Amino acid sequence: MHGRSRGGAHNVRCGRVAIAPTEWLGDRNSAHRQRATGTVVLAQRFESPAKRRPLQLVVDESEAEANSRITGIRLALLTTRCMELWRREKHDPETVLILLSVVAITSEKFTRSGLTDAQRALATYLPLEELQGCNVASIAAATGLNRETTRRRVEALVRDGALIRTPAGELAVPPSRVQDPAMLDLLRKQLDAVTRFVNGLIRDGSLTEGEPRG
Repeated sequence: MHGRSRGGAHNVRCGRVAIAPTEWLGDRNSAHRQRATGTVVLAQRFESPAKRRPLQLVVDESEAEANSRITGIRLALLTTRCMELWRREKHDPETVLILLSVVAITSEKFTRSGLTDAQRALATYLPLEELQGCNVASIAAATGLNRETTRRRVEALVRDGALIRTPAGELAVPPSRVQDPAMLDLLRKQLDAVTRFVNGLIRDGSLTEGEPRG
């Protein structure tokens, strides 16, 4: 579970995030940023999982400015990687925009509250009546697409079964698509891309541990 590194620091493993052995930087009794060859990781002082606070990342303004070029490159790589994964599902960019907008519009509220523990997983059915309303106008506003273009695209997606109309007449992604194992596989690949992006920013020093403002 843990060991000792140079300088007496603990080697901590939290879930899937391993903290590489290295020197503690700063006060030993507080959260620290560590640097190791090829890896920059964030760690709190070793304590039981029940007492450990969730890791909070913030932008280090000076480092972000100093690394703004590499940050832009990393963002471009993340965006193109995510689009590449969607293209493998045979979706063109406008279709991807529409599908993502439907998910965001209908489900954004669940990032704050409203889901049971079981419903946090795609494998659990989420009743359509619990979704926020979504229509052509809201999709057009979210994507920036012309409303008529959006309407034609939406109707085509409904015919293909990629979208459905709920009993209330709202648009939604059908539960059968949400619970398809291929969707979970796509999400996992997207998550891997985001993880590489965040780890890159931590290595650069643009992201560090701290308390979010506001």
